[in-house]
Amino acid sequence: MARAFGGQGGWYGARIALFWALLATSPLVLLGGIVAGMIGAGPQLLLVAGLTFAGFFFQWVIALIEVESPSPEIE
Repeated sequence: MARAFGGQGGWYGARIALFWALLATSPLVLLGGIVAGMIGAGPQLLLVAGLTFAGFFFQWVIALIEVESPSPEIE
């Protein structure tokens, strides 16, 4: 899909971007578990789940942009 937008990277870079996005948002996933266990279902859990999704999506897109952009030549 990134190649449709002019991406230059390969499958390995895309997988690394996905891994780091998952790793970066893992504290939010743990927070969601704490909220679900302590408070239960409700608007607080929905808010944390929304923040988790937004954070993951942001991290993933930023990492994909970095991986797929052509790198300058280093001399």
